[in-house]
Amino acid sequence: MNRQSLQPHMSLTEAQPAARLDGIALAEQMKTVGSELTIIAILDAFPGPAVILNDRRQIVAANAQFRDAARPAIGDPVGHRPGDALGCVEAAMGIDGCGTAEACLVCGAGKALTRLEHGAQSPVREECLITRACTAGREEALEFEAGLTRLPGDWTLLALRDISGEKRRNVLEQCFIHDAINTAGAVQSLAYLSSMGDTDCSHLLPEAVEALVEELRHQQLLMAAERGELLTRQERFDLADVCADVIRFQARHPVANNRRLVMQVEATPIVSDRVLVRRIAINLAKNALEAVPAGTEVVLSCRPGPGTAILEVINPGTIPAHVQLQLFKRSFSTKGQFGRGIGTWSVKLLTERYLGGSVGFTSGVGRTAFTVTLPLG
Repeated sequence: MNRQSLQPHMSLTEAQPAARLDGIALAEQMKTVGSELTIIAILDAFPGPAVILNDRRQIVAANAQFRDAARPAIGDPVGHRPGDALGCVEAAMGIDGCGTAEACLVCGAGKALTRLEHGAQSPVREECLITRACTAGREEALEFEAGLTRLPGDWTLLALRDISGEKRRNVLEQCFIHDAINTAGAVQSLAYLSSMGDTDCSHLLPEAVEALVEELRHQQLLMAAERGELLTRQERFDLADVCADVIRFQARHPVANNRRLVMQVEATPIVSDRVLVRRIAINLAKNALEAVPAGTEVVLSCRPGPGTAILEVINPGTIPAHVQLQLFKRSFSTKGQFGRGIGTWSVKLLTERYLGGSVGFTSGVGRTAFTVTLPLG
């Protein structure tokens, strides 16, 4: 992922110290906590993953649920930090793992711990979205509510509640059902007017039906992709033709009102899954149009690269630094509680898991570009 250099409001080591305890001191702490039967009983009583942390954020005790949630390659999670044990891809980019990467400044669990350290009353809860590396180079999204509280002896209890089901229901209710009902309402109105003999709108009915079917197919595609059950179909086509199709489709969408989506393309033959490539382009174009004010122009472009095909969407906006750190996380939205939180995540999922490509972005003053790079065949 390409990201402009960020300037956080505090240094990373000030936010979350990097130093860890050595083996002997850590073993002593594990022995001490293990002898505290009350603490162990509290830990084991949680139905979800839970751990006890020392003042260096290292795990000194973990319940069975956390051990099951930890990535297999880590082995015993005790001694590691939570993000390291769970396989957080951002933690791996830190100078010393979990808590020391740029993205850790906006991590829900990290923010909750910082609030505790600054005197917040226990318990402290924050939403924690983790992208974790899996087998065969794949990634999956973990969505938790992180609850932290201080325990006697300067220990911290971290308990995680899985909220992925709630997030998916919210996406379904706020995004899919809302959009589908709006589109179905337009179909209903046009059908009624046509039945009353209004010939001026009869030609719009097929387009409205197409938009409704597109919403249904997109939801079906995304659900299959997240389950790992999506089958791709390889065919030869020109990426420029896909861009032209997306321009026509998006021009009829309400998000394009008073905004222009323009095309700058070169002939770019490619062998890939045309349906997925089209959906990726639609999602990026829709996100860009939603992010800019009325009267703004968004550019959809494609061109051949060295052994690759490049699809790019450019808008004149600037993504705030704290948002850049969380892009491509499932359920994170720049639009508040009514946002979808699946746009950039689905682009990354489809591009990297199913098309063998890569996706990145750059954002500076007055220019943001999302770039999808695909193999030619």
